[in-house]
Amino acid sequence: MRLRAFEHRQAAVVRRRVAVLGTGSGDRAYAVWGPRGLVGRPIAPLAVRRAAGLRVRFVRRRLPAPSRTVVPGFILGRIAGPRAAAGRTVVLEVDGRVAAVGRSYHLDGRPGERFALLAPEDAFARGGDDVALYTPARGGPERLRLLGRLSG
Repeated sequence: MRLRAFEHRQAAVVRRRVAVLGTGSGDRAYAVWGPRGLVGRPIAPLAVRRAAGLRVRFVRRRLPAPSRTVVPGFILGRIAGPRAAAGRTVVLEVDGRVAAVGRSYHLDGRPGERFALLAPEDAFARGGDDVALYTPARGGPERLRLLGRLSG
C-alpha cells in the first residue's frame, strides 16, 4: 500500500472515530489503544532513558503550521532495530506533554514496525514544536523510554 493511499484510508478511520468519540479537549480519541491517564501529563517525570536497540524515523520531517485546511495532529513513522515488533504501546510527546497514546502496527507485505498517532490540534503551537516518541519501560506506563525525537 502506498503512503498516500494509507493516509487516505487513515483519514477515513479518523473521521469515523470522531463521529463516535466526538472532539474537544477530552482524551478519549487520543488514547484509543493505551492508557488514557497519560494524555496531558508532563513527560519529564515519566521519561527514564533512551530505548536500547530501537530508533524512530518520522515520515514527516517538518510539522506543518496549523491552518484552516491542515491540522498537524497526524504523526506517523517507523520504528527500526533488532527489537522492532508490531503491537508495541507508543506514547507521543508534544512540547513536554503527552499528546497521544497508541500501538505500533505492521502493514501486510511491508517490512518493519510503523506507528500513526492522532494528537489534538491544541497540542501544537504555531511552529517550533518538539515531538518525541516513547514506549513504556518494564514496570508499566509510568516509566517511559525514548525512541526518537523530531524538532520542528
